[in-house]
Amino acid sequence: GQSDQYFQVDTTTGSDAAWSWLSGNLVVPHTFQCDLSSVLVYVEGAPIGVDIYVDDAWAVESAAAPVVENLIGNSDFEGGIGGWTAAFGGNISASTAQAHGGAQSAVVSNRTGTYQGAFVDLTSLVEQGSTYAFSAFTRLGVVSSGDVNLTALIQCASLADQYLQIDTLTGS
Repeated sequence: GQSDQYFQVDTTTGSDAAWSWLSGNLVVPHTFQCDLSSVLVYVEGAPIGVDIYVDDAWAVESAAAPVVENLIGNSDFEGGIGGWTAAFGGNISASTAQAHGGAQSAVVSNRTGTYQGAFVDLTSLVEQGSTYAFSAFTRLGVVSSGDVNLTALIQCASLADQYLQIDTLTGS
């Protein structure tokens, strides 16, 4: 259900006088990022009508994928909205009107500010100094497109609140 993604791993200027070496790394998306159906790695880019020779190609795992355990216990909302709250106002509820997977999703309604959305508290589940990958599918209601953000609020004793934008995109 997602668009094909093309990642340029490496680029160089080739010639007919010597072999050129292309190399690089490709991070294959985790299962929570996409439903993987194929991974194709190919040599391309020469002008139309020019033959491309390829030899001694190889691929090795350079870094094992980390163990992926979703810290968010109720990430699909199939059992309701337990563990989630409407951030800074609005109302959160389970909805069958739209679902990316399964039969329902969460919806935040009666919003009066752009900063209002759905939040989950991960305070007791994260470890200070560690790095975490976050992702969520989002969809807008009643408007053809608009900006949506994935934001973290970090609060530390005796410091100002930190709002960190993890990602932003134009949703529909």
